[in-house]
Amino acid sequence: MKVGCGMIYLYLGIAFSIMSILEIFSKDRYLKIYLFYSLVLFLIFFAGLRDGASVGTDSPAYYQFYLTENPAVEVGYKVINDFFSSMSIDYNIFLLCLNFLLLFNISKFIKLNSSYLLFPLFIYYSDFYFYFNFSGIRQATALSFTALSIFYIFNDKKLIASLLILIASLFHVTALVFFIAFFLPKEKIDIKKYFKFLFFVGLAFLIGEYIINSVPYLSGKFLYYTTVQEQADDIVNSYFIGAVRRLFVLIGVILIYKNFFNDNKNIYLYNIYLVGFLIYLLSYLISPEFGVRLGAYFTIIDCVLIARYIQFSRSLTNKLVIFIFFALIAIYKIYTYTQIPAFEYKLLVL
Repeated sequence: MKVGCGMIYLYLGIAFSIMSILEIFSKDRYLKIYLFYSLVLFLIFFAGLRDGASVGTDSPAYYQFYLTENPAVEVGYKVINDFFSSMSIDYNIFLLCLNFLLLFNISKFIKLNSSYLLFPLFIYYSDFYFYFNFSGIRQATALSFTALSIFYIFNDKKLIASLLILIASLFHVTALVFFIAFFLPKEKIDIKKYFKFLFFVGLAFLIGEYIINSVPYLSGKFLYYTTVQEQADDIVNSYFIGAVRRLFVLIGVILIYKNFFNDNKNIYLYNIYLVGFLIYLLSYLISPEFGVRLGAYFTIIDCVLIARYIQFSRSLTNKLVIFIFFALIAIYKIYTYTQIPAFEYKLLVL
């Protein structure tokens, strides 16, 4: 049977899942680290050596940016884009370097927040890798910096965290929304703290709305995502499917509720994902792209959050139930990308 190009994603996903389940049972940490970095390196080349002009929804636009002297994009991406482009460096070399940067950040984010390494990388691969590394590469870079900032926010290293978020905003200005993470509870909260938390989140959205309306560049972007950009005909169905899929991550904690919320880091990571879920619920029907992309700064935490569900589960049965359930969802998400013509994989022959 001849394997179509799109099916490569699915077979890689199955290989990821097999290595991830072995990680749960294996006590060989060196083997786990070796496999982890080998897979990270593979993902760098897999994204960097694709046909960057066509594979991915936004790829044609980014390729045109590379050929344009002054692309209208954020300054961080523009500087890197112009640096490589001005020296007539092949576009795929540029993609390799960019993917090295962002996957280095993602790998560090995983190592700092999870005892499991392969499973979080598998979850990242199943959705964020295709949606961002293959398509929205500016936001992919921004996401990698905001994800890395989570460890420093939790450990009260506010200067480092702030710098990482500001660097992220140089690639995609929407990354500034992640400053909300500074105000999220890091421990079990009473009613008073809960209302304080809601107050800060609401205040952040009001400030964000004011900034968007005050800055022409931001208001133009907001107009594009909410009115100009084409929306899917089945937006309501897509909304509910996305909501249910994200809700599964939140309710998955039921199996390990008592053990899980005795750890402050678990509480903090859970609250980050909860904010992403709320952003999705409140904004997706206004603009699907806006809801997914803005919420992604928070929902990317599912990579390590689900892994920590497995880590904190004392029962082997629960570990397997959690793994199998979310692995099947991940495989299904990978399958959906095989059905999108824009994601048909084409390897660049150097």
